Amino acid sequence: MGTVVQVFEAPAGYSTGSVTAEFFIGGGTTVTPPSWAFTNPGTSLEVTFPFKAVSYDGASNISVTIDWYAQTGAITGSVDWKVWIVSQAAGAAESMEAADNATLGATLSSTVNGTAKGPTRVTGSITQANADGLAADNIAYVRVQRSTSNTTLADTAELKSVTISYSDGLANPSSFVSGPASAVSGNLPSYSGTTGKLIADSGIAAANVVQGPASTLASNLAGFNGSTGKLLYDSGIPVANVVQCSTTSTTTAIVKWASTTGTSVANSGVLIDASNNVTGMGTLNTRTIANLVDGPASSTSGNLASYNGTTGKTVQDSGVAAASVVVGPASAVSGNIATYNGTTGKLVQDSGVSATAHAARHNVGGADAIFSGTWNSGDIAYWNGSSWVPKFHQSVILTSAFAVTSTTLADVTGLSVTLTRAGSYAFRLGGGVTATTATAMSMAMNYTGTVTSVGGSGVISTPSAGWFLYANQVANNAQANAATGTAATGNHVLDFRGGITVSTSGTLSFRYSRATSGGTTNIVVGTCLTINEI
Repeated sequence: MGTVVQVFEAPAGYSTGSVTAEFFIGGGTTVTPPSWAFTNPGTSLEVTFPFKAVSYDGASNISVTIDWYAQTGAITGSVDWKVWIVSQAAGAAESMEAADNATLGATLSSTVNGTAKGPTRVTGSITQANADGLAADNIAYVRVQRSTSNTTLADTAELKSVTISYSDGLANPSSFVSGPASAVSGNLPSYSGTTGKLIADSGIAAANVVQGPASTLASNLAGFNGSTGKLLYDSGIPVANVVQCSTTSTTTAIVKWASTTGTSVANSGVLIDASNNVTGMGTLNTRTIANLVDGPASSTSGNLASYNGTTGKTVQDSGVAAASVVVGPASAVSGNIATYNGTTGKLVQDSGVSATAHAARHNVGGADAIFSGTWNSGDIAYWNGSSWVPKFHQSVILTSAFAVTSTTLADVTGLSVTLTRAGSYAFRLGGGVTATTATAMSMAMNYTGTVTSVGGSGVISTPSAGWFLYANQVANNAQANAATGTAATGNHVLDFRGGITVSTSGTLSFRYSRATSGGTTNIVVGTCLTINEI
């Protein structure tokens, strides 16, 4: 890409302002060419220079340079030059006499030369966007005015010339590439020499070019991807693991390791004849041919092989891509749990945590076991601050009405719970009793094992008579009654609750009695006894 420079001396322009600018020609012996005189403040004075935008690239800025001087020799002050670019494309639907551009291209501010009548130059730039659609080879005009907004130069400014420059759209010949006199169609080009400007026929058909993967591991071998012979992938096999053989060998000779590296083999010199006889060893083991492995008719490129059947002589496509195989560490501790190494999902490592200690790693308190103690049916887990321990919890519900006939405290069948270990328990009984004959009634808890302490209280009440009786448990299977009303008949509400501490296992039962015989007294269905270990 080059630069086009166009210089417009004063005679190349013409006055286009509403007030005609003076075309000034110096007298005497001066050799200075004519100029256009712009008085101060230069209202309505304008000079236009026509040009053709030869080979303009249509995008770059247009550089504008104005050369001028102060007519009478002023050496202080400044002038602002306003510049427009007007453009007309050949064949455009507009009159050439109407050509104009309202968009100001640039304002070039310059300070007068400090020498009387000394040459002053100012340079600026106009963007393509402000150049009235300037394009390559358009008819164009440069309009120049002296701005009235800057009047600090109290002198007439003589415009000597206007220069514009811009980038052309032509390629730089120095970057051209030269091809050969002839080439084979479909072949790839290659550089001829080191200049980068000469190419030759490489002799390689484009159809034979092999494409590699997006990324590979350095020093790994390439493998074919598919059956086209034109696609490669990273085989995952380091070059360092490739077995190298000797430069020469003997037909039918057995191969031997050439070193202890496992990557070098050589000709052993031991031959196998047509009868499978090994030189110096007699008949070769009959497994030579029988041990050959038979592969499938087809497979997916990059998949691992697996045995087909139990003979060890037939393999098949496992369906597992080699890229999906997980690689383990060089060594590990037996019984430890494996964890991922990195984020690929293909590397595992020894976590350092044994499987037997796995439970401890998940226990908040760091105990050796998550659930300590002896667990029985009906137990629930309770966190004691360091581990989960068993706590007894059970409820029993009376499914058949129980007829109270005893005048002393006796077990209510169906309202008993077996406690399997020593401990402290809270009990609560809720339900009802019906009586056809008025009688005083009693209730208490009884335990068959050893009782350390026990206490409880309850009420037997009726809707009609209010509180009928309340009871306090004072010992195992013993209570102190205090009646607040007379004995009553009908439906009664039972509510009895308390706590018991035992030192042995046993059975905890709810007991009931009536003071007199006669009539019917029944514990109703749905009466519930709940026991909670605390």
